[in-house]
Amino acid sequence: MSVLVKAGVGVAFVVAASQLGHFAQQIVERARTSVQASELLKIDGHLAAWTIDRKNRTPRDQAAFERALKDLFTERAGRRVTEDRWGKRYQYSLRRARPPSWRIASSGADRQSGTADDLVVERRADHVEINQDPTEVAEAAIAWVQRQRRRELDRLRRVADQAAKRAPVDTEAVEAKAVPKPERAQRALLEASRPELDALLRG
Repeated sequence: MSVLVKAGVGVAFVVAASQLGHFAQQIVERARTSVQASELLKIDGHLAAWTIDRKNRTPRDQAAFERALKDLFTERAGRRVTEDRWGKRYQYSLRRARPPSWRIASSGADRQSGTADDLVVERRADHVEINQDPTEVAEAAIAWVQRQRRRELDRLRRVADQAAKRAPVDTEAVEAKAVPKPERAQRALLEASRPELDALLRG
């Protein structure tokens, strides 16, 4: 590969490397959202069984709901059972005691209630709905990663094509700049995000 093309591709990798932190954070947040949606469904299922065991005594308010969560679950990794994966309290509202009808919500990644990224599970007797299905969230995350990869490859190809049409550059000046190799940057990304992803999968 000519010095010119190397220089052009090198610049593209510098730009890509600067975006890897944001890219890694996006992956982690999407994984966290999928896991949190699964946990909301788990909370709803356990709470329904808990209610039946207590002769349909449904938690009447937020305080009773949180007491029920403490009865049902054990704290893991220092996270309170009454809080979602972003450290905010689950929001519970009872619609009807019999048959049980309630709403349980997580504020989502922005930590603000009532916004588009809220995760909400609603129960009406035996019917349960969640606004963000965990499997669909995970599949969308995979598709997003694939699109990002294709975008980066297309950008690198364009830069290489443009560089091949330009005048030669100063070889010594190019070589004097430390340009991170893509495999090194990708490895650093993987190592940086792996602990949090592992923690999410462990629950």
